[in-house]
Amino acid sequence: NKTTVYAREYSDLIQGQPGQRTRVEVMNPLHPSGREVSAHGALRYLDLDVLMALGLSWTRNQSPDVEIMQRQVFDWMGYDHLTREPYEELQASLDRMSATTLAVHRPGQSMAGVRPFKVLESASLVEVGGRGNPKVIQARMSDIWANALRNGGWQAIDLVPYSRLVREHRRIGLARVLYVYLASWRNESMRFSVPLWSIRERFAQARPSGQLKYNNPFDPNCQLVRALTTLHRSGVMRIDGLPGSVSHTQHLSGEFLPVTAPYNTGRQQWVIAPGMLGSQPRLIDA
Repeated sequence: NKTTVYAREYSDLIQGQPGQRTRVEVMNPLHPSGREVSAHGALRYLDLDVLMALGLSWTRNQSPDVEIMQRQVFDWMGYDHLTREPYEELQASLDRMSATTLAVHRPGQSMAGVRPFKVLESASLVEVGGRGNPKVIQARMSDIWANALRNGGWQAIDLVPYSRLVREHRRIGLARVLYVYLASWRNESMRFSVPLWSIRERFAQARPSGQLKYNNPFDPNCQLVRALTTLHRSGVMRIDGLPGSVSHTQHLSGEFLPVTAPYNTGRQQWVIAPGMLGSQPRLIDA
C-alpha cells in the first residue's frame, strides 16, 4: 500500500527554446476505498474546476481561508445543466487535493533538497442548515498558492467560456486544461503563440513508462487533437490550422474569441497560479 506517484518531465521554455528539464511528481497517499467514487489516484479534471472556483473566491477577500457555497460552485462550473450534480465527486476531489503533494525538481536531482508542497492544506464540506440541507466548502490554501496569488502570479480566466466547455464538453476535460494553459500565453490582443514541442511535452498522451502513446502526438485520433478541435469548434477560441492539422507548423497559434453569457450570470473571472498549470502531469476525467 505505497503512495501512488504520477510523474512527467518537460523542458522549461526560455525565449521560445527548450531550457533545463523539469520533473513534476504528484503523490497521493490515499488508497482505493472500494467505492465507485474514490479520492485515490491522479488529479482529475474536476479538481481543476474546483481550484478555479476557490481561486475566484480568493479574489473577494484575499485570504487563504476560503468559504464558498457548494451550490454556487456547481452553478459557476455549469453543473446546473447536467442531469446529475457530482456531489460525491466533489467530496472526493476535496479529499484528494488535501492529501496530494507535488514535487518539482531537476531530473536526477537529490530529493534531499526538494521540498514537496500542497495546493490545499485542508478542505471539507460543512452543513450550514436550512432548506435543502445546503453545504459550504471550507478550504485553506497552501502558502505557496496563496503567496503566488497575493504576489500577482496569476492569470485571469473568463468564467463564461470555461463554463461552456464544462457544460457542453465535460467529457473532454483536456480542453479545459489547454484553455487555462493557453490563457497564460494570451497577449493584450487576445492572441497566443506557443511552441508546438512545448504543447507536445506537456499534454501528449503517454504510457506509464513515459513513452508516447502515438508515434505522431498530433494524430487525428489522439486526445490532444480532439481537445484542440473542441476548443476551436466550441467558439471559445480560433486555432490557426484547424480544422485540419497543426502538426506541420512550429507554433500553436490562435486567438481567444468573445463569448456571450447564455444566462444572466454576469461576467466573472477565476484565477489560478500559472506555475500550477505545469504541475498537473496526468489528469484523468472524474
